[in-house]
Amino acid sequence: MKRAFALMMALVLVLSLSITTYATGNDGSITITNATKDHTYKLYKIFDATYDANAEDTDGDGTKDTVSYSITKKVMKNGTEIDNPIFTYMFTGDGISVDEEKGTISNAYFTYVEATGLVTRNQNANNDKEIFDYLAAMVRELDQEDAPLYLEKKTATDKTVLFENLAYGYYLIDKTANADATEVAVTITSNTPAVNVIDKNQKPNANDSFNKLVWDEDYRGEGQETRLDENGDEMIGKWVESTSANVGDIIEWQISFNTTNYDGDDVIMYYTIRDEKSPSLWIEFDDIEIKVGNKTLTKGYYYCANDAIDTDEWSYLGTGWGKDADGNPTGDPNTAEWYLIHYTYDEIEIVIPWMDDYTFEGVQSATKGYELTFDFDEEDENEILSESIYPSPSTVVITYTAAVGPDAAGSTATNSAVLDWITVEGPLGPDTPQTTETKVYNMGITKVANDGTATSAATRLAGAIFELYRSYDEKTNTYSDPVNVIPTNNEGVYILDDIDTEISGQNKVYSREMYDVDKEALDPWETYILNDPNPEAGEEATQEELIAQNRRNDVVTPASGQVVILGLEAGTYYLKETKAPEGYNQLPTAAVVVVGEGYTSTFDNGYKTLPTEEHPEGIDVKYSVYNKTVENNRGFELPSTGGEGTVMLITFGSMIAMAFAVLMITQKKMSIYRD
Repeated sequence: MKRAFALMMALVLVLSLSITTYATGNDGSITITNATKDHTYKLYKIFDATYDANAEDTDGDGTKDTVSYSITKKVMKNGTEIDNPIFTYMFTGDGISVDEEKGTISNAYFTYVEATGLVTRNQNANNDKEIFDYLAAMVRELDQEDAPLYLEKKTATDKTVLFENLAYGYYLIDKTANADATEVAVTITSNTPAVNVIDKNQKPNANDSFNKLVWDEDYRGEGQETRLDENGDEMIGKWVESTSANVGDIIEWQISFNTTNYDGDDVIMYYTIRDEKSPSLWIEFDDIEIKVGNKTLTKGYYYCANDAIDTDEWSYLGTGWGKDADGNPTGDPNTAEWYLIHYTYDEIEIVIPWMDDYTFEGVQSATKGYELTFDFDEEDENEILSESIYPSPSTVVITYTAAVGPDAAGSTATNSAVLDWITVEGPLGPDTPQTTETKVYNMGITKVANDGTATSAATRLAGAIFELYRSYDEKTNTYSDPVNVIPTNNEGVYILDDIDTEISGQNKVYSREMYDVDKEALDPWETYILNDPNPEAGEEATQEELIAQNRRNDVVTPASGQVVILGLEAGTYYLKETKAPEGYNQLPTAAVVVVGEGYTSTFDNGYKTLPTEEHPEGIDVKYSVYNKTVENNRGFELPSTGGEGTVMLITFGSMIAMAFAVLMITQKKMSIYRD
């Protein structure tokens, strides 16, 4: 019989043979390594097997048939002799060829010899996968829960599954819990009583599991999630592909994917996640967390693959390690559980070794800034000696935070990641990136007099002062949750103040640095100075106190009557007018502004952006905004709703009416006396 009969699926198992003398017994065993946790393995005996070292080449294929296979028509089941369902399936019914002269019965793959009960493989049955598919279809059709055909089934609780005390035979192992299962055929004889099988029936990123999401803390509705933060406090929101944020917000991202130890026949040495972000996002390396299953990887090693980036600017090396007095990493990089490779300000790579006995070496390169090597057999460069570290399959979850920078205002900050896995044969992963979007909006306010007509535009008003809030109580006419801003180099244009956003590193650009403006041009913010917000607070004041004293949430309309506020998340905002333009009534209640998709318009005031080397005079800018037109009535006109102005006018009017009534009564009495 062909040697391929005692074989395995090339993508599924490795079978090791040795030669001994012929024997019989029930001391066989099958050990499945790299087992898929929580998946069930079923063992079926197809044929009996014997070994004869002195066997002949009976089928003329040039090899001795040292292993012979047989099948009986009857089997014992629960103490009763019954028809062997496998024999019935294979050698009766449609598609069966009977040769009475030779005394044989054949199907498409096997021939049964009546006189001896032996089974041989047909010479034209050369497709191993077809045979395994045929056998798998057979056992699945015959296998019923009330009378199971399998000898034994076991669910993997770790990386190893053992079947023992087996009679010699030709077995089929079916991992039926896996929808993509590939069957394993294995032979146990006296020359190989103990068979080791490596389950390679695995594929990383199964069902396109690789995903990148951003946490939307404002999400409420169907599918909302409740999770715990690092302090154990509940967080309500949802992982989404797109959200909105303010300049200065710290946003959390998540990358997740399913892993296996093999990709078919290839053992996986390590996984990589290449992450490229928008320049307006600033990753907080100290917050990166990587979990493989339930294990949190604490030993992370930082390497800078670009000389232009100073590694001392970040303290991150994982929660288990740190830096010495000179800023150098502590701990052996070759015992790190993962690596952070920094290429540019906008691109990093996370590397997770998937096998043990590895060596890390940094390389100054913009494409692959490291070498990660493993233990190979010195005589066979394709024989890897390192072993898989983690159970298969496992789920990897990576979370980290990033701050939204001022140049995200009015745009969409993207964050893309690509997954790859590296084997001896090279990278095998997909090249389709997963991208999240963080949208940052602008608000426009146009201040006008209530004098517009169908043929003439309303008068633009300068000198109005508004304070911006996120919350407003209409019943009590009170405001809360102020939105702090700073003026930019463009008149009437403000941006959210992110000076109190805490993030490691020396290179993050804050709003106050991006818009380095002349103090004299900031009326009415005479006390605003870029790096020393309030020097009059005294030398003993802390930086936090200085910042707090100079946070402002007020804006002033210039001559154009138009104000732009950059860097807002979608939502509803409330304007409190604290000073009306000269000759106009102050608004008694909040002006409501909705920011988000569908409210856009464009302001073009001929403003200039901050000058650059390429454009010393600056560049004309059009601001895409969500515009709110706010009208003011001229002085002494009653406002449309109640407020302090209404009360004063009513009180004043009531006093005049009362005085007039007193005068009329007095005059009437005097008239009576004269008459």
